[in-house]
Amino acid sequence: MDVVSWPASFRWYEALYVAAVAVVMAVAMHDPNHVRQGLFAVALVAALPAMLAGGLLLYVFGAAAWNLSGADTGGETWPVTLTYTLVVAVVAAVNVMLVRMLRSRRWHALHR
Repeated sequence: MDVVSWPASFRWYEALYVAAVAVVMAVAMHDPNHVRQGLFAVALVAALPAMLAGGLLLYVFGAAAWNLSGADTGGETWPVTLTYTLVVAVVAAVNVMLVRMLRSRRWHALHR
């Protein structure tokens, strides 16, 4: 399977992983003014190792969502929840791609 075609060929367990990480983050950030720290940490750890690079995206897009929505001063909070959820879901999808690349390289190395 070609890594380039990964979005169209998600296996059920890969889709379940990405969805689970997204749901945990959505629950953690349901009320951004009262973040559930434990679930937030679980979502970030579950998205490792790509979260090491994705942390910058989470910081930049999260800050933009906070500032543009005014959530910290009583504004709408759903943009913050949606932003955090989408960024972590994309990072989890990148993890799926990384695992596929590693599997492909190992398979090719073993069958040379």
